[in-house]
Amino acid sequence: MSYHRALSRRTLLKLLRRLGPLKWRYVGICAIGIALAGIDMIPPRLVGNAINEMSSPPFDLLGVAKILGLWALVAFSGQALHGFQIAFASRTGERVLAKLREDLFAHLQKLSLRFFDRNHLGRLLAAFGSDLDSLRGLAIWGPNTVTSNLAFLIFSAAMIFTTDAHMFFAVVWLAPLMTLLNFAYGKRLSRSWQNLRRDAANVSANQAENITGARVVAAFNRQEENLVHFNELQDLNVHNHMEVSKQNGLFQPALQWVRFLGQAIVLLYGGYRVVTGQMQTGDLVAVTLYWEWFMMPATNFGAFFNELIVSSSGAERVLSVLDEKPEVVDVPGALDLPPLEGRVRAENVSFSYLPGQPVLKNVSFEIPAGTNVALVGATGSGKSTLLSLLARFYLPAEGRLFLDEKDTRLATSESLHQQMALVLQANFLFNGTINENLRYDRPLISEDEIHLAMRALGAHDRILSLKDGYETQVGEGGAGLSLGERQLICFARALLRNPRILLLDEATSALDPKMDYQVRQALRKLTKHRTTFIVTHRLRTAIEADLVLMMEQGRIVEQGPHDELIRRGGAYARLYNDSLQATKDVDTEPLFDAAPELLEAT
Repeated sequence: MSYHRALSRRTLLKLLRRLGPLKWRYVGICAIGIALAGIDMIPPRLVGNAINEMSSPPFDLLGVAKILGLWALVAFSGQALHGFQIAFASRTGERVLAKLREDLFAHLQKLSLRFFDRNHLGRLLAAFGSDLDSLRGLAIWGPNTVTSNLAFLIFSAAMIFTTDAHMFFAVVWLAPLMTLLNFAYGKRLSRSWQNLRRDAANVSANQAENITGARVVAAFNRQEENLVHFNELQDLNVHNHMEVSKQNGLFQPALQWVRFLGQAIVLLYGGYRVVTGQMQTGDLVAVTLYWEWFMMPATNFGAFFNELIVSSSGAERVLSVLDEKPEVVDVPGALDLPPLEGRVRAENVSFSYLPGQPVLKNVSFEIPAGTNVALVGATGSGKSTLLSLLARFYLPAEGRLFLDEKDTRLATSESLHQQMALVLQANFLFNGTINENLRYDRPLISEDEIHLAMRALGAHDRILSLKDGYETQVGEGGAGLSLGERQLICFARALLRNPRILLLDEATSALDPKMDYQVRQALRKLTKHRTTFIVTHRLRTAIEADLVLMMEQGRIVEQGPHDELIRRGGAYARLYNDSLQATKDVDTEPLFDAAPELLEAT
């Protein structure tokens, strides 16, 4: 995600549009703020009148009491109205944040995998966490801060003018000076906050990466090196915080000097006018209090500008995610696929993750329904990518894919995915129980169906042997289970969907030899009438497949049954013979069968 100028008009306009559905609530909040500013103009005038009453004999006790009573009434009314405004504004702001969080989550569900390929987990988590939290003050008080402080500025200036015009012209020239200070402060602070938010996101990303990869860190004993790198990032973060504090340390004293200068002018010039009889003492006190009201918006705008920069930086990242367009979307007029037989055809398919670096090149094949297909080849030859294209996680850069002679680009994603299931080598379970994970796609499925699927995979007894059986908590990402147990659950979850096309990407690699054998035996039955694509490095799987697709450098160089490819003596035969030789070199015995053709590659 890119980082632009912290205060962007485009960002603020887009954020304001997000506030649009609640605009009348914000209008009400701002109206209350303006009313409160007007109410706050009354006490200084009352104080001035009271002083004038007491300094002009004869002393009118009843008149002063009336003024004090009116003052108390005004103060009580203002506090009651302010309390209502706080509650009303808080409810409004929280509704905005909840809607933003909901929109962000819903949008992430729609984004294509390429987006997640190029964005760090830590930065995406920051969008949900600190970035959204940074908008809280703006969402609750932003519009009111602007309108109420402008009202304070205008009302207090007007009250100074109506109280004594000479005093107004004596201090009004300080307003452009405050504006200049605010502009200079904002410009410098904007750059500092831009750097701070960028480096803070890098710290979050590094934390997430190290937590996610904790096992690898421990295995390679990289704790010290990782700590050094983290501290380097943290030092940058601390430096940026100090830069922000430095800017605040320069601005706030400068603003206080302007306030002091105004106070000095009011007291000296006002005192002169009182002494010479041109002004009453109460009016001088009123002007002094109004000068404080006049300066308050300048201080508030400085703090608000600081908050606005923080909010805008967070808003840029939140809105940049919301602005992302999914690459894989249903075309206008896309049709639901009917129940598939399972025929699959690729026509000159090419694909690349990065421009100029093709991963698949002119891949073509035609698979009859119910065929068990093994994808074999060296790491990086494009096998897993081909599965991702079949699942429509990505779209081909060139060429087309057909299911039952229907172009997948013209089908709805929902109808396509409903008839497919995918099991990956890197299995993933959601936090919850085994039962909840098995019901992930079909929440209303019966216990009998679950147990039947697990028995077919030879896993039912293994799950029952756990302390809580099917109600066992799997932990985050399935950390509470073994790799094999996680993979069995992923297998069962896929099969419970009853897919017409099953995609397996090194799906048995985490299973022990005995369980691998049981699962393969089960899959022979469970995939009998399903089209199945299996990415594998195990020759045993390829031998048992109906069709083998041999891939090299993004191309299918050979295809056919195992026996036929062996007779040809091509790339597949060489891979097979090399694997047999490697097995013999390490003196590995066959696990379940003495026949050498059942040996697997190491």
